Amino acid sequence: MDILELIKQLPKPLIDATDKMVRSVGASLTPKIRCIRSNNKPYIGVATDGSNVICERRGSTIVLFSAISVTFRFDGAKYDVTSYSEIDPSNFLFIAIPKFASVSRANTLMRSLEYEVTLSEIHKNDGQTLVMMDGSYASTLLDSGRALNQVYKDLSDIYSANKNELANILRKIEVSMREIMKNLAREKPLNRAKKFFEDYYTYIDMLSSGILDLVAPKARISLINFIVMSLEQSYALLGLRDLIETCKENKILLAWISKDSESRILSKNFGAFSLLNDITIMDIVLDKDKYIILNEIADIPAITKKWLMTRIGGKDVYFVPRELVDGIYDVYGEYITAYPKYLDYSIQITAPKSIVSNSDIDTIISMLRNISPLGYPEPLILVHNRTKIAKELVESISEGLYQRARGRINPLIRNMIGDIGRQRIGI
Repeated sequence: MDILELIKQLPKPLIDATDKMVRSVGASLTPKIRCIRSNNKPYIGVATDGSNVICERRGSTIVLFSAISVTFRFDGAKYDVTSYSEIDPSNFLFIAIPKFASVSRANTLMRSLEYEVTLSEIHKNDGQTLVMMDGSYASTLLDSGRALNQVYKDLSDIYSANKNELANILRKIEVSMREIMKNLAREKPLNRAKKFFEDYYTYIDMLSSGILDLVAPKARISLINFIVMSLEQSYALLGLRDLIETCKENKILLAWISKDSESRILSKNFGAFSLLNDITIMDIVLDKDKYIILNEIADIPAITKKWLMTRIGGKDVYFVPRELVDGIYDVYGEYITAYPKYLDYSIQITAPKSIVSNSDIDTIISMLRNISPLGYPEPLILVHNRTKIAKELVESISEGLYQRARGRINPLIRNMIGDIGRQRIGI
């Protein structure tokens, strides 16, 4: 069957409902749509992006990371990069054992490295007006709890008859985690990244020491998974908190900018199932050089710390150190969302409301206009291209590591970093 003919067979009620919703959104948004102002004032900005590639092995995942943050100066007509901070992929080859939630964990650690290089750039220079992070601030807050909640559910099911015992175990882990994060917080950004990766399995040993003997044998795998995920998320939240507070202290505007977004706040607010997400709706509704602040037309609930805690026996149990959770979600859980359209497609801008107001978003959108000739800020395109890593590289490194390990490490561990089955048989 011709693919176009297949697409034409999409259910008519679904198409009609989506079309009706888009027209309704367009009519409602018209009074709130603003023109993007031209802003030729000079400023200093920072742009950051990162990437990772993973290689699935027999009992592990091997990950290679890259992250870069550049400082650029806009003189009113063009911009020039003046400095950069970078994570060298050769120093951040990561072997994830146990092997689970590989993509999610790799993305968490990648974000952590993005925070580190950004903080390095902020500390290196003075006078920055704007910091741009690739991605979504809302997703950043939500992703930290999604995988941890699933691991906690596994433990909760095992301890369904004795939740208080589980609560005591998780509190012990939190106490140890708090000390690890306190020590890491004293390190300078890039040194902290190096220390975390070098001491990663030492931290796992510290967190699990004396704990594994307390749990039921059937809970040990889930508990190790929980400890690993909690450590990685704690480190990510430490970097996020430092980034937000550093920008706040230095009066720097901080925003996350996304080319694509799966947010469906508009669809939900207009009460219809839609084939479109918010950003594709904006592609249709907005004209070039127009923008909308979503908070002015839709209720955007704050992202709360419920993602990273539970309640057992009338007491809160945190999945990561409560100082990090309270310091981020209680203070910076509310966020602002805007959709500008510089060319023929829209992009999303999100930022914590505590440090970026509606008028600040107006300023950010106008600042980006002159550096977005392709519809997206050029400095972010630059760092995106700079961080690309070929998947073949991590696959080659992984196989080289496996061959080098012959006779030098425990055969069990060597097998864990060996090829997965289908590669061994050539399919």
